[in-house]
Amino acid sequence: MKRETYLVSFYVLYFGWLTVVTFFSPATILLNYFTGAIIIFYFLFLKEKWDLIIFSASSLLSFLTPSMTLNDWKTFSQLPIMEIPFWLPFAWGTTVIALRKLYTVIE
Repeated sequence: MKRETYLVSFYVLYFGWLTVVTFFSPATILLNYFTGAIIIFYFLFLKEKWDLIIFSASSLLSFLTPSMTLNDWKTFSQLPIMEIPFWLPFAWGTTVIALRKLYTVIE
């Protein structure tokens, strides 16, 4: 397959996943599997040089952002980090990678 076909397939999966996350399914297990499949597809077929680092950094933002908004650092240890769904940090990473890929394609 040509690279453009992979790119179009990725965006169809990505926007399908985004629709499922946003509107259709509150089922966390379904979102975990769907997000994992999109990440595997991307890193198998479309990975570029800095994608893993950018993906990891943007995924960590979902953990760091709530801690930056706290006024009292004593409550940092009381954050419900273990209650964050598995798909949420990966959603941040996938979105940043998808936007970066879109920017490089348009540029």
